[in-house]
Amino acid sequence: MGISAHEEQVWRFQAIDPRSVQGPPADPILVKRGGGLSPGERLVWHYDKPLIVLEHGIPLTFEGPLAAHTAEFNAAVDSMTRNLAARSSKGQLRIAIRSGHEIMLDEPTVVVEAVHDAWSEAILSEHK
Repeated sequence: MGISAHEEQVWRFQAIDPRSVQGPPADPILVKRGGGLSPGERLVWHYDKPLIVLEHGIPLTFEGPLAAHTAEFNAAVDSMTRNLAARSSKGQLRIAIRSGHEIMLDEPTVVVEAVHDAWSEAILSEHK
């Protein structure tokens, strides 16, 4: 299973609309302390093990002034998840088509299958 692409999310969302992330989550010191990246900084790691990244199939929605940027926010999320899956030579991106942001609640079987598949592939890889 993959980790999330949240490391870049704060600065990517703020580049779309500075109002998108406010308060403590936008504080650069707290972002760094929480594992986030500085504006413009990108993930650079690579991995040669099974990695399954799950992306929600139901687009994010926003209200108020941010609603005008809904398509941009969803494109950023898609870009981050695709990039994350590509970080492994054995990476996969799976779309949980009936899920919103909380895939583990909306489609727990998708999560269980991804864990099972990644584990099985890791075991097979060790025995080759």
